[in-house]
Amino acid sequence: MTQVSQPRPTSTAVDLADRYRVDSGPVLMTGVQAIARHLVEQHERDRRA
Repeated sequence: MTQVSQPRPTSTAVDLADRYRVDSGPVLMTGVQAIARHLVEQHERDRRA
């Protein structure tokens, strides 16, 4: 019988809304979420300009 190891808990707290707040690195999201993130990022760029 094959033993499966239990996943180790991460020390970093993760929030479901992080996909919209992370500034760099890979983020997993659906196409609709990517469009929403693009609109949020564009709004931030426009606000800073």
